[in-house]
Amino acid sequence: MAAYAGIDLGGTNIKVGLFSQDMAILDQSSCRTEVEKGFHRVIGQMADSVRMLCERSGVALGDVRGVGIGCPGPVDTQAGLVVVAPNFPGWRDLPVRDALRRALGGTPTVLENDANVAAYGEFRAGVGRGYRSLAMITLGTGIGCGIVIDGRIHRGATDTAGELGHVTVHWGGRPCGCGRRGCLEPYASATGTVRRFRDALASGRSSIVTENGLSEEAITAKDIFEAAANGDALAWEIVDETVRYLAIGCDVMVNLVDPDIIVLTGGMIAAGDLLMKPLEKYAREMFFPRPKASTRLALTALGGDAGIIGAGFCAQDSFGTSAS
Repeated sequence: MAAYAGIDLGGTNIKVGLFSQDMAILDQSSCRTEVEKGFHRVIGQMADSVRMLCERSGVALGDVRGVGIGCPGPVDTQAGLVVVAPNFPGWRDLPVRDALRRALGGTPTVLENDANVAAYGEFRAGVGRGYRSLAMITLGTGIGCGIVIDGRIHRGATDTAGELGHVTVHWGGRPCGCGRRGCLEPYASATGTVRRFRDALASGRSSIVTENGLSEEAITAKDIFEAAANGDALAWEIVDETVRYLAIGCDVMVNLVDPDIIVLTGGMIAAGDLLMKPLEKYAREMFFPRPKASTRLALTALGGDAGIIGAGFCAQDSFGTSAS
């Protein structure tokens, strides 16, 4: 039975899906990314996961026509390299595609940016179905953005289109994991939200978050959003700042790409209306009249599975029977 595999390589977890020829999901898995053990260990984890899913599903590895990988950071899709992954220490110009292909006995493999594959998955099988163009913003450890225009992933001339998290929004502002200052990521990501909250506590501000016994080191974006919902002044101030900066990011996408729909995904969307209601307000205050009336803002329909689904579709597009 012909099959495809899709891999979503994240800084925390490696998610893998195995799909039938018509892209029905057969099985999936998740394991912690052992990035601290080095590049070759991570390659081994991905290969082991694909083999395990094949065994569990009764699919021979030789029947897997292709594997798609979504990797963080800028990638070189032609050479199959991860150029740099800010949250993967030491990952520069690494041959992820070819290393995984060898680890899987020569199985054809294609590499894409993780935000691109998530956006493509949402476009093909999620809330983006039926639209011509989509921008998908991932809110997590960092900020990713994938763009689909006329049914195709938009990579740009150097495979770096969509690096929304590294658009400068505050000249000389907060440090970013990429080595620069003032990027959107330190202001609108989950990690950036937590760091700004901790900095405020360090300056003498108070919050029910720590008054309830939670240590500063254990604070998450979820804790901050929950405190804001319960009326905590500092938490609401930080959340409001996060959402305002995220609205700037949406405005950038609308002005440059003019997508039919902007989809949000990642851990922070669990905040629901506490995130979306003010985002709708702030973003539409910035949008020009026509996109203000027509551009849709929505939450992902595929959730955490968008990456593996999109990577699977990339494999099918590249290595399926209809691939050119």
